[in-house]
Amino acid sequence: MKSLLKWGLCVPLLALLTSCATIFGGARYNARVQVPNHPEAIIEYQGVQMGKGNAYVKIKRKDANKVHFVVREEGYEPETFSFYGRRFRTGNFIGSLLLTDVLFFYSLDEYGNKDHISFALPLPIGVIVDACTAAWWKPDDLEKGVTQLDYDNFLYTLEYSPKPLIQNEPSNTQSKEMRLRELKQLFDDGVLTEEEYNLEKRKILDE
Repeated sequence: MKSLLKWGLCVPLLALLTSCATIFGGARYNARVQVPNHPEAIIEYQGVQMGKGNAYVKIKRKDANKVHFVVREEGYEPETFSFYGRRFRTGNFIGSLLLTDVLFFYSLDEYGNKDHISFALPLPIGVIVDACTAAWWKPDDLEKGVTQLDYDNFLYTLEYSPKPLIQNEPSNTQSKEMRLRELKQLFDDGVLTEEEYNLEKRKILDE
């Protein structure tokens, strides 16, 4: 019972102490998002408004290669900014490997005392934890618009170029069609004579 309790306490502690990527950065990183010269621009992440002009977002490290922000400003078309780069945190991975625990198995002498090591079993608990949390990924700071501030904080700069919203106006062809229909209705209702109808119809078609 004491042995089980001992292992029950040791395994989580070993996992915590040997998973470098999880210790230094965790499974998420902090993203600071800014839209220069547009303090009123709305910043959205995953359909949720995060702020205006500046925003702070917690992003899963495993999703560092599929980050999408939408910028909106009243009277202008929205613009989507996508980031697809991510890099492997090699240093943290090596650190987790170097801190791999080893379980030793001993042969016993005739008196039941430890005699010599029979074999050793590596226990890469930290590597397993980092793999499960995907903590060894980070955004690619070589990608345009991404700047690494430190191991846990990254800056996304969104160069927003707003374009005015285009109002859908009926084309000249559509306008002519509507006017011809109205004109025909007036003729059918007896408001216009055939001569007047043909004259107005010709004017519309000649435009």
